[in-house]
Amino acid sequence: MRKYERKTNRKRKRGKHGGSLELRGSVYIARWMVNGQRFAKSTGETERDAAEKWLARQLANVRATDIRAASKKQIETLQLQKAAQLDGAILQAERKADAEIEKLPTVPIAGLAAELRAIIGGTVREGTVSAYTNDVRKFAQWMSRNHPEAEDMNDVTEAIARQYADWLGSTSRATTCNLGRLNLSHTWNVMAQRYRIRANPWQSVKPTKKDAEVRRDLTREELAKIAATLQGEYRTAFFVGCFTGLRLSDAATLTWESIDLDAGVVTLRPIKTARTSGRYVHIPIVPEFYAVLSAVPADRRRGYLMPEIAQRYRERRAALSTEFVDMFEAAGIETRTDGGKGKPARNVVGFHSLRHTFVSIAANAGIPFAIVQAIVGHSAAKMSEHYFHENRDATALAFRKFPALFADAPKALPCNPDADVIDAECVEAAPTAETRRAALEAALAEIVRHGDGAERRATAERLALAARELAHGAEVGA
Repeated sequence: MRKYERKTNRKRKRGKHGGSLELRGSVYIARWMVNGQRFAKSTGETERDAAEKWLARQLANVRATDIRAASKKQIETLQLQKAAQLDGAILQAERKADAEIEKLPTVPIAGLAAELRAIIGGTVREGTVSAYTNDVRKFAQWMSRNHPEAEDMNDVTEAIARQYADWLGSTSRATTCNLGRLNLSHTWNVMAQRYRIRANPWQSVKPTKKDAEVRRDLTREELAKIAATLQGEYRTAFFVGCFTGLRLSDAATLTWESIDLDAGVVTLRPIKTARTSGRYVHIPIVPEFYAVLSAVPADRRRGYLMPEIAQRYRERRAALSTEFVDMFEAAGIETRTDGGKGKPARNVVGFHSLRHTFVSIAANAGIPFAIVQAIVGHSAAKMSEHYFHENRDATALAFRKFPALFADAPKALPCNPDADVIDAECVEAAPTAETRRAALEAALAEIVRHGDGAERRATAERLALAARELAHGAEVGA
């Protein structure tokens, strides 16, 4: 009977999700197949109905797994179909865009500078337009010598761009090389908005490593040689650089509104830091510089201090810088040095050398470095910055140490009791902080005895403040 029951109770596989039961002893065994693999497991049930329910649950799990797998495969198939459709749409759009681009005109390299000026002229300042067009002309000249077969902008490949960057780096400083590369990259982007430009070859060109600063100071003998050869506004600009340490951009655009001869101070916001800190600098006017400025008739002290140089700076900034280098060479100053290791000679003397010279002379004269830092517009600690801005009397007094640079220099500024700085006649020069403080106190006592009430109060406040800051400045300078 048991043998008969075992045969009659076995169910043959029906369909993909079929199974069977087999009675072994008193317990039913379930059998099923998934993806060609056979499975057998005890149901733990002795009753057939319960065993069939157990098998049904197991087969339901198998069906759910198969359904999920089928759904996943269907989703993947749909995704592939959609991706193919999207790729086709993108390809079609690219072909359409290429067709539209092909309809655009091209720009010959030889006429690129003129076309660029026509596009950006009037939208940006003239100095920027000149800088861009000068770099484009330099590149066009190089292309005519090295790749005359390449006539169109689209003929400039990444290999050619890297070759030009290498040449530019071998003939100029790293800063000039990187700026030229960026200007050419921007030029390609601008042209791509109107003309048939397939790619920007300059984007893959890596920046050139910056060179170490090689500018040197000028000696007083060299300064005298240069001063003897300069005339007109160039001579004035030279003195501005010597006695203020301003960069060429600020010196060339210096206005009379920034110059207060009565107070003996030049106040301006440097162009280089105007967009960042926005901080103003206040530069005391030393006697030699006062003599230069006061020689200008009073009715002409308006607008730019040097109108012609300001105009030249706006039109061709790089050319103005080169002019000063040429003038220094004409005075017998060696302006270039051997680059070494096969590199070209490099400029070591130019207008910016006057800034280095100003800082060196001020530091060597014993003027506290915090004051020099603030005047030239370099970054300084908050304490140093506060010390300078809040105590201009002490700053002006410290700059009494600034030595005369030329043989015919005046010894002091005219005395002006109403000025915001302490007059040169009020305090005699002294070698130490203690003796200068004593001189201040003596000057204060003299004014108290002979001056009127308003003058005594105003001068007493200035001198007392200067005495305190003088001691503080000596500590900072140490």
